[in-house]
This record gives sequence, structure tokens and C-alpha cells, in this order.
Amino acid sequence: MHRAHHDAFWKTHAVHHSSRELGWLASVRGHPVNVVMQRAPIAIGAVLLGFDLTALAGGTGAFALYGLLLHARVDWDFVPLRRVLASPRFRRWHHSRDVECNFAGLLPL
Repeated sequence: MHRAHHDAFWKTHAVHHSSRELGWLASVRGHPVNVVMQRAPIAIGAVLLGFDLTALAGGTGAFALYGLLLHARVDWDFVPLRRVLASPRFRRWHHSRDVECNFAGLLPL
């Protein structure tokens, strides 16, 4: 879905990439259509698979905090896990204006 937002749905996703310097606020900056398109399929799928709503609420909060960390102005690279877990350095690479690559939100496999 994230890759599609960098292609067919770029007009709504561009709001998220509009900051000149990446910071934690970029993690919550988004066009409402983009936010719904990215989050609704995951939420609906999890509910249909029978996940507990309390667990989903906790997971949503944890991922929101992780998103803040990924967009923070820190040069962290989770060295032993860098190939399987996105880091703030990895996210800055994604937000670079010079390079269009690395669409992984969590798992950069």
C-alpha cells in the first residue's frame, strides 16, 4: 500500500513528505484520505481475523510511538537488526528528496 501511495496516490501521500527537514511531527502529518487508505485495510483485516480489540488498541498505540521514533531527528541505526527492523536512519533515507526508494514501514527485508 505504501508503494502505491508513492505512485498512483502520490497527491495525498505528498502531504506526509512535505516537510523540509524530517522530524517527529512528520509521522503525524498526513492527508485524511491517505491515512484512511493506509490504516483501514489493516484494521478491518485484523478485526475479521478475530484479533482482540484491546490488543489492537495497544498495538495501534505502540506503532504510533514507533512512527514518532522513526521520524525523530536521531541518527540511530539498529545495527544488529538493521536488515529486519526499520530505524530512524532508514526512514530518513526513505524521505530523502534525492532518492526514491525503500518503501518498508517496519520490515526492510
